Amino acid sequence: HNQSLERALAIVEAAAQAGAHGLKIQTYTADTMTLDLAEGEFFIADPNSLWAGTSLYQLYQESPYPLGMAPADFRPRPRAGADRFQHPLR
Repeated sequence: HNQSLERALAIVEAAAQAGAHGLKIQTYTADTMTLDLAEGEFFIADPNSLWAGTSLYQLYQESPYPLGMAPADFRPRPRAGADRFQHPLR
């Protein structure tokens, strides 16, 4: 969703139209996923990777669904018809 609520809602609608009956939203921040290190297993050194030269921490900073966002903030449009669940990763 690239931190875009509109894009996330479009994904919900597409999933519902494809037949999904539920949706799980996992909230997190970079701090709940990894350590702020740019070395070893925490650094993407593979030159063939889209994320070469990036740490996992940096990568997770770009893509979180904020922990503070209430589930009510992420409502599938009524026609989507999918249930939603939220699981905060802390």
